[in-house]
Amino acid sequence: MFSSIKKFFFRKICIIIVKVFSPRSKLINFIFNLSKNLSGDSIYFCKYKDKEKLISFLNKKHQIENKNLYRDFENIEIDENIKLILKDLNINGLSENFNSFISKNESENYNHEINNSDYYDSHVPYLTQKKNYKQYPDGPYKSYSYETQLNNETIIKICLDEKIIKIAKEYLGSIPKIYSINTFVTLPGKKAFTHDFHRDIDNLKWLVVFVYWTKTLSDDGAFEQIKYTHKPSLYLEDILKKNNEYGGKFDDFFLKTVAGYGKNDKYHDLFNPEIINISGDPGKIVMSDTLGLHRGTNVKKIRNVTWIRYGVTSSRQDVLKNSEILNKKIRLSKETMKFINNSKFGYVLSDLIEL
Repeated sequence: MFSSIKKFFFRKICIIIVKVFSPRSKLINFIFNLSKNLSGDSIYFCKYKDKEKLISFLNKKHQIENKNLYRDFENIEIDENIKLILKDLNINGLSENFNSFISKNESENYNHEINNSDYYDSHVPYLTQKKNYKQYPDGPYKSYSYETQLNNETIIKICLDEKIIKIAKEYLGSIPKIYSINTFVTLPGKKAFTHDFHRDIDNLKWLVVFVYWTKTLSDDGAFEQIKYTHKPSLYLEDILKKNNEYGGKFDDFFLKTVAGYGKNDKYHDLFNPEIINISGDPGKIVMSDTLGLHRGTNVKKIRNVTWIRYGVTSSRQDVLKNSEILNKKIRLSKETMKFINNSKFGYVLSDLIEL
């Protein structure tokens, strides 16, 4: 009880600071960082408008402290495809309109690589559950280490793609960092908890880039998300008026649907016309704000997918010291590091690897 009160108190201090002060002062930055750390994960559950204030404060910090890097992000051109995706994300919470650059050959090579790599018998990597690639998993998922993923040139190419980085920066409202990469295999014939609609609570704001490595059909492993459930909007308010249980405002609805599991029937009754189902061929890229209610559908055959999460601050998993988080930054091969060092935007990987 005392711990919860303490976290709430320091969360309030953080919010007051970003509403009243500028990050130009070292003292203000010190108090902000201290308060943010002491607020624990409670900061990820504050009101949506307060999150926007926090992100604006962090963005100003970047402008002051990382001028050259900030300029490089700002100078990436916004083309018509980026504009379309940003419109999709802001209104609906997801987009399948990214012009993917992943070839069929790259998808086949990555599938071959992970199928012949040791794995974790879980949805995300847990060090106690690693198995040889020849062993069959007990659960419905297989996932892979950061070393396996990030020493693959196609994965690095996606992480550092300027268009993806620009979309993340514009959607999030601040310079993004990748805080989670997960390649996972979903196996047929097993109950998987992610087949229920749910919310992720990962960051103040984040963008997930999903990559399909295997062919995905509407009734076989497609990703689904409920439009408008990721942020406040008049669209959402109009729908919520039909159901007194959730109230008419986003913040009330959000708190009553965290994490959201076990309510599929209710969500279908309320949102059925607004459920988007996204299938696709290998190499397809889907972008989503998974604060919105989402799920993977049941699989009839093996499905391979990667998510790459760009956020604006340290992740909730890191704050909670979840075992899926790296204990220390990883080292990559010389060939991979050469590729990264040739990019202006290696910064986005700086929480994961030794640059």
